[in-house]
Amino acid sequence: MTAKYADSTTQTMTKTAFLADLRQRLNVLPESEAIAAMAYYDEYLSEAGPENEAAAVAELGSPAQVAAGILGDHVYADTTGEGKTTKKGLSALWMVVIGVLALANPLGLVLIMLIFSLLLTALSVIFSLFIAAITAFVGGIAYIGIGFVTLFSHFTTGLATIGVGLALTAFGAALAIVLAWLTKHAVNGAARGGSQLLRRFKNRKGTH
Repeated sequence: MTAKYADSTTQTMTKTAFLADLRQRLNVLPESEAIAAMAYYDEYLSEAGPENEAAAVAELGSPAQVAAGILGDHVYADTTGEGKTTKKGLSALWMVVIGVLALANPLGLVLIMLIFSLLLTALSVIFSLFIAAITAFVGGIAYIGIGFVTLFSHFTTGLATIGVGLALTAFGAALAIVLAWLTKHAVNGAARGGSQLLRRFKNRKGTH
């Protein structure tokens, strides 16, 4: 991030004010990550010295921009690692929203709205299919019960009914598993897309 992209408020912002603002914006991160990020930027500004403090702060960009980059990295890591889950994806999406809103970037807001619209459409379809899966599973159990009762009067019909019930139950269960997998990847994919927006503001000098 170069000085020409810095927010006008960073031109006169002191190191103390910059770090205080940044710390507040990183409250959504795990404590250890927030502390590590703060230690890095504290050290970076300290190394610049009092005479270069204003220029160093301006070069970093606004606290909102720096925080956006840090949040973007965290979201990206959470949605690409082996331990990614739907819960993590939803938490990551919330961080993306916080980061974009803090930036008040019109293009970013439009893209976030587009990502959420696509996600909601996908989740609506998945939810409808999930209802179908539950219906198939419950219907299958009902057929199995009816089949067992029918065995005593019409053995062949009862056996066929049990077979249909087993097929419906298996179909419903398999569909539910697939939909759970799709939901996790849809949520994590949306969060990962949002993280790319935030990471554009990452300070080129930093590693956090």
